Amino acid sequence: MGVGKLVKQEDGSMVLTNEHEQGFMVNQAIVDFWKSCNGKRRITELVDVFAERTGLRRNQVEKEVMQLVQQMRDGGLVVISTNHDAPNVEFRK
Repeated sequence: MGVGKLVKQEDGSMVLTNEHEQGFMVNQAIVDFWKSCNGKRRITELVDVFAERTGLRRNQVEKEVMQLVQQMRDGGLVVISTNHDAPNVEFRK
């Protein structure tokens, strides 16, 4: 699940900030992906969503989605649940 908040700068650029107020410059595609980490989807579903939004085949975006989720997790922007019966990527508001 996504953690932190989205901040739009005066110049129009967007920054995702984690709970420690560390900011990460992002574009609209990353923001949309972060919002799709809503606690109701598994990684495989996030790959499907990303593929659909980009118009690419699933196997073309799978590695990119995994890297993106890892980077967001490392940056404190998503939390990955270890409960195997529940969706495993969520964002916190």
